[in-house]
Amino acid sequence: MKINELFRQRTGFPIDQPLEFAHLPSLLEKTAFSIPFENTAIMKKEKDELTEEFMVHKLLTLKQGGLCYELSTVLFLFLAENGFQVNMIKGRVFNPDTMTWSAIGKTHAAIKLTYKNRDYLIDTGFGGNIPLVPVPFNSESVESSNGKFRIRTWEDEFILEMIVRHKDNDWRTGYAFTPEPVEISSWNEVRDLLIDEELSPFNKQLLVTQLTKEGNKTLTDKSFTEWANGESRKEEIREEDFNELARLHFNIDFLE
Repeated sequence: MKINELFRQRTGFPIDQPLEFAHLPSLLEKTAFSIPFENTAIMKKEKDELTEEFMVHKLLTLKQGGLCYELSTVLFLFLAENGFQVNMIKGRVFNPDTMTWSAIGKTHAAIKLTYKNRDYLIDTGFGGNIPLVPVPFNSESVESSNGKFRIRTWEDEFILEMIVRHKDNDWRTGYAFTPEPVEISSWNEVRDLLIDEELSPFNKQLLVTQLTKEGNKTLTDKSFTEWANGESRKEEIREEDFNELARLHFNIDFLE
């Protein structure tokens, strides 16, 4: 697999530029603006084996989007190929509307990156809430164009907290995670939960969402919403127009 070349082509990161730690904010922005978060495979109940080859082919060759375990796995492989010390990790998401933790457990995928003996959280699969910079494991607040982010310890876990630009007025909880590495094959079990469990947040309606320089855009089978500089524009759509609008607004073509 030519992950390095394919990832750079998909995201627009310079093809010949050595990737250094200082470049990670730029890389995370380019990744967020290029590869959408979407759940069409979940809605279609597709259960292909989630191997490295399958996810690279889907996101980088076919140029589709994916959920957190696909987005973060492909980024993880790219970072590893460029010499970074990285591991995949799991988290459980917090619902700020119900003030409860996910009832289906640890289904969120992210990356732990170690650089100069310091650990950082890297995440490109948390929808519109992703930090576009590495977040250190030391409670230090960091800021990107998408907002402010920090990690605090809680009992035996770490908690990602955020103030998303144009969305939050104070710190809120994103998800809890542990730093122990997990195997890529474990995402098959996560994917099955998201397809089969009644409490899954991703098996109810089609969803595609992506950050933009001005805010974000979200497409469902009922509406298209665009946030720009704190203001939103929403239009109702017909379900049969979903694929056409995905091509128009996200430059992805879902295979029938």
